[in-house]
Amino acid sequence: MTLLSHRLSRPTRIALVFVICVLPLRYVLNRFSPETYFTSLIYYGADFYPTAIPEVREIKPQLNSAAGYDGQFYSQIAIHPSLRTPGLRESLDTPAYRAMRPFLPWLSYLAGFGRPFWILQAYALSNLLFWYLLVFGLLHYPHPTSRRDYLCILAACLSSGVLFSLQRALVDLPAATLCFLGASLAEEFAVVAIAAAVLTKETYVLQLIERSFHRGKTGSLAPAVIKYACILVPALLWHSYVHFIFGPPQFGTNFGWPFSGYLAAILKATKMLPYKHLSFSSITSVLAPVSLLVQGFYLFWAPRSGSIYRRTGMAFAVSSIFLSSDVFVDQVSYCRDLIPVSLAFNITLMQNNPHRFGFWFVAGNAGLTKGLVQLIHG
Repeated sequence: MTLLSHRLSRPTRIALVFVICVLPLRYVLNRFSPETYFTSLIYYGADFYPTAIPEVREIKPQLNSAAGYDGQFYSQIAIHPSLRTPGLRESLDTPAYRAMRPFLPWLSYLAGFGRPFWILQAYALSNLLFWYLLVFGLLHYPHPTSRRDYLCILAACLSSGVLFSLQRALVDLPAATLCFLGASLAEEFAVVAIAAAVLTKETYVLQLIERSFHRGKTGSLAPAVIKYACILVPALLWHSYVHFIFGPPQFGTNFGWPFSGYLAAILKATKMLPYKHLSFSSITSVLAPVSLLVQGFYLFWAPRSGSIYRRTGMAFAVSSIFLSSDVFVDQVSYCRDLIPVSLAFNITLMQNNPHRFGFWFVAGNAGLTKGLVQLIHG
């Protein structure tokens, strides 16, 4: 028995979980302002602020940069989730595209009781709630006990993609958490979780590929069709509504030749190294796409074919091969898109306990640590 296979004592597990849970809470509390509370987490940008809806301009949130980030648009939808308020279209960079993801805005609207200031607080803190929900799920469903297991849990819940979403109040962590729950809960609850994940981010319809593969083996067609309808119909109805309000969405050039995105990210980061001071950020810019490729390779190489987590991760790993350089423009973009791959990799690594565990663990996770460093220094 190796050192990593030793079982952790209950007090040690409790202490470790406590330390893990304090890290994101500390980061979020450090972003608190007596005037605007937690809205600095949403990353409003100075370029888009003049066209923001009046409710946001009255609150006067902190402006983090010139362009800001995606959360500034979803948070405004949360204030008017019906999409019918005049001026909302002008406040969004791509109205139809942003409006296709209604779950988190509607959840924030309900949590804020329809009051703009509290809606923004609910939206800003929603990722923290889903992060704790993810940690609870990782501690409950894969049943970690050994040091090796807890290393995998740590890597899964503290990967760059997860923490980038937490730090910028994005939809990716909530969607990935719902996807994870869809692979963990009993069938009737799993359908609700997957439907919510698809309404949070439409790309999570990929989880249906995994379920189709599983159902293909069992042969239970009629019940599966009903469950797929329960998942897809709400999203299709909402997308039809968005099309009626804003017209068809513009997705840009998110897809390209196989591996073109990975290659572009590696080449760009490598070319920049001689012109920049060697830093942790520049190193992870090179290592992050490599680690994600390692994770995808391991999911196909791993022998445990019955793992629902593994099959879900495989679906996202295959789709990532066709993502373009526009998606791989920086770590914040592609790491959060591929959270399900990182979750599946670490859970599968924990379940399989391969002979060269240390090699796979380091190769698959070393490049996805920038978010953790930012969390600690934040």
